[in-house]
Amino acid sequence: MARRSIRLHTTALIAAFTLGCITPAAKPALSEANPECPHDWTVVIQGLRPQQQVLPSPAGDTLVVPGTTSTSAAGEISAGATGSTTSPGEMLAVPGATTNIPEFHDCQRLLVKDPNGGESYGPLAALFTRDSAPAHGDSALAAGSVVALVFLPQGGSYPPLYLNGYFHCLVIRRAPVGWNAWMVGVNKEDDCIKPIPAALLRTANQLAVREVMPPKNVEPGDIPRVTRWDWDPGSKTQFIGIRCANAWCEVTPNAQTGSSPRYAPPPGMDHAEARSYIVKGWYDEQRLAEFPTGAAVPGVNLGTVVPTKELESIHGSPPAIGEWVPVARTFMLPGPGPYEKSFNFTGSATPPPEGEYAEVSLCRGSWTSCRPDGWFRFFTMSACSVSDDGVRWYASVRPRDGGARYFCVLYRKHPTAHAIPAVTRWRWRPDDETIWVSCPGGCCEVNAKKR
Repeated sequence: MARRSIRLHTTALIAAFTLGCITPAAKPALSEANPECPHDWTVVIQGLRPQQQVLPSPAGDTLVVPGTTSTSAAGEISAGATGSTTSPGEMLAVPGATTNIPEFHDCQRLLVKDPNGGESYGPLAALFTRDSAPAHGDSALAAGSVVALVFLPQGGSYPPLYLNGYFHCLVIRRAPVGWNAWMVGVNKEDDCIKPIPAALLRTANQLAVREVMPPKNVEPGDIPRVTRWDWDPGSKTQFIGIRCANAWCEVTPNAQTGSSPRYAPPPGMDHAEARSYIVKGWYDEQRLAEFPTGAAVPGVNLGTVVPTKELESIHGSPPAIGEWVPVARTFMLPGPGPYEKSFNFTGSATPPPEGEYAEVSLCRGSWTSCRPDGWFRFFTMSACSVSDDGVRWYASVRPRDGGARYFCVLYRKHPTAHAIPAVTRWRWRPDDETIWVSCPGGCCEVNAKKR
């Protein structure tokens, strides 16, 4: 694929990034084998599909919605019609060719309120956006369109969003005034690209939709076609953010559900950088996990990872050998907590973009070409994986007022070409959290071995 994603491990985010990284003694050991949360989706698909039962549905390839005889073009697009060179057996039907490209999707354990008013972790929930531009367009959304798949790979439930079981189709329809949305549980994941019976779109599983129109200087192309888990700190409820036509939509349990903070760039920031703060979807934000006793618990830190304008510049061509390129900024509000020692993150009480941040950079080359000076040495250089052009990748994390720490990067090539937006995303792991940052050619994953 033309781009790669880099996972940068945060404190609870594995010890991968840092030079001389300090890992909490009780934190579980890291497994490096799986490229996505909580595993390679191809493995999941191959394991689950033979056991699934087909959900009976009306004949035809159209999406049936209540109160209309119109049909949606979204329902006419099958997994095999995405232009992918990936075998249908290696991808989920809704995300299609983007199944194993994490920049488009999101996956984490959902936060739930406990009886004492605090938070704990609920089910692991993977959120996949539809790999079809028409499905997110005006005409399809006017009739009603399945725009995303929610998959609970370990089962469980999240009642506020009507999640119960494994597979769920998110249907959005533009109403005469505003929007409607439904979460429809199905028996088989590819039922989401088949007709959805009108009887399944009812008040009992209806959600609210809040349209977030971009400022006048933001064009439709500035809104990435991705989806993200979001969090309302007021009601302590998870909700879904996703592109809808030429806006960003927040799909929430009800109209009273609040939103997460929005950020305004300071005067003078150029457009390529400013849009990453203005438009949700470019950046990712969530409460990061901590492991005080070996088990993951929601931390107090609100982590925000934002792409730099330079990240998009390396999509067309890889950086020069030995060149360090800043690709992301990590903000921690109100402070980094244990992430400071493990991953060199920093924080402040000031939110992005004015708050203190740590800058994440990538270098493509060898340990001799990427080392910062003649005295620095990346040890065990052969531990870093080699990309398809025969070179290795390294990562650094540098606060504004501190020295950098360095990490080895594991290269994973995407199996098919696909236009990937230059976005960033936190990544959940059962034993740690990480960061995905898109970069050219596939995906760069920060290794658990410190450099």
